[in-house]
Amino acid sequence: MPGARLCGLRVHGERQPLEHAPPRPGRHAALVWYDPIRMAGEVATAVAFLHSTRPDPIIHRDLKPANILLDQNLASKIGDVGLSTTLLLPAAT
Repeated sequence: MPGARLCGLRVHGERQPLEHAPPRPGRHAALVWYDPIRMAGEVATAVAFLHSTRPDPIIHRDLKPANILLDQNLASKIGDVGLSTTLLLPAAT
């Protein structure tokens, strides 16, 4: 993905914090409390988009924290689509 790079965002368990992402320009803290919530929403929106493509929805099949890329503004992108497949829907009658 042009303009995106892996920054090591991973969740290690139910109550573990996110690993540190690189600081935003002009900010002291790498992540603020709402960043993980925003990132989860971005990923959910991207997955919903893939699943809603017609005529054949796209299924990622390997979505995991290591495949979430962050750009320089900490915007989430889905990467590693090598195992993706399309879901063949029955024709509408």
